[in-house]
Amino acid sequence: MNMHRIHTLPIVLLVLAFYSSQGWTENWQQTGSVRISTEHDSNPIMSPHMYGDVWYQLIEPNYTMLGKFGEDDLSMGIGLYIRLSGDQALRPNRNNPSAFLNWSRQIESGEIGVSSKYAEVTTSDSGIDGVGQVPVDSTRISRTLSGKWSHTLSERSTLVTDVLYGNIVYRGGNFIDYNSRAGNLMLDYALSELNTIFIKLAHIEYVPVQSSLASNSYTNTALGGWNWKASEYMEGSLQAGQAQNNDGDISQQGAVMVKFTGERNIFTLDAEHQIVPSGLGGFVTVNQKNANWSYELNERSKTGVDLGLQTNLSTGITNRTEGIWLQNELDSFWGVRTYYLHKYFYGADTIGASANIVGISFVYTNNDI
Repeated sequence: MNMHRIHTLPIVLLVLAFYSSQGWTENWQQTGSVRISTEHDSNPIMSPHMYGDVWYQLIEPNYTMLGKFGEDDLSMGIGLYIRLSGDQALRPNRNNPSAFLNWSRQIESGEIGVSSKYAEVTTSDSGIDGVGQVPVDSTRISRTLSGKWSHTLSERSTLVTDVLYGNIVYRGGNFIDYNSRAGNLMLDYALSELNTIFIKLAHIEYVPVQSSLASNSYTNTALGGWNWKASEYMEGSLQAGQAQNNDGDISQQGAVMVKFTGERNIFTLDAEHQIVPSGLGGFVTVNQKNANWSYELNERSKTGVDLGLQTNLSTGITNRTEGIWLQNELDSFWGVRTYYLHKYFYGADTIGASANIVGISFVYTNNDI
């Protein structure tokens, strides 16, 4: 998928949006939103010496279309992340687009589907490639194309297979561009309406664009898992297994998730140990833990706490985040959200650094354009 096709995707979506207003309205649900934020970052480059702070103005428009045509479901959308920086020497302005296009069809024995996505994000926000201090305002550009097929074997069992091709390119920083190819095969069996067990086989390849910077590698994984629901208030999942790379090294993989839904609050806890490709070169091993809690104060207001801890075992860097927010719905279209986030990294024989982010956002959403 080349750059020309990626950049024409938003144009295609806009054309479809135009024609939908000319006669396809009964088949489409269109949603538009705009988030406008003012944000202060006390340490944008995550320097141990607190080099300087910066104010941002953020504008994030998004538009999506959901259509149903008989057995076919089509969804598409475009988005834009605009950041206006008060100190471009520390952090320059940004203009990051994103777009997606998904198609699926219900067939007699299951479902088939194809999805494509394009996204630009800063490497400091991309998670896996985060290495602590961010000396350059780098950009991670990802293009993915995936396909999925599910087949119902019986009343209790389903076979699901999916494939994915990804291309990751970086602008700025010492990252390595790469392609990834992946395939998964999963068989699940429903023990009851509340309990399902499954086995999953996965293969993923890492192929650097320039072979002189890194070598090709792959990982094969076998997992067993259990999805459960204890009651209408509590549910979760558990999976564990082993991964083997092309050198024959074997490592453990697994994940656990628990979700509690009360009358006015939702609490989610998840932890994962995974091996993934990265712009750091080849595969990296990551431990990730998240805890999220939200509480409904009244019909129009809610608050929440988000905690995250990510340790990149390949680099030795640990990133920790702690956030709190308050959201108020002003009317059926407008909402306001205030938030505070504390970020901290340490490890790998480096001096730790932290940052405090505080902001306010006004959000306009129209679910029935």
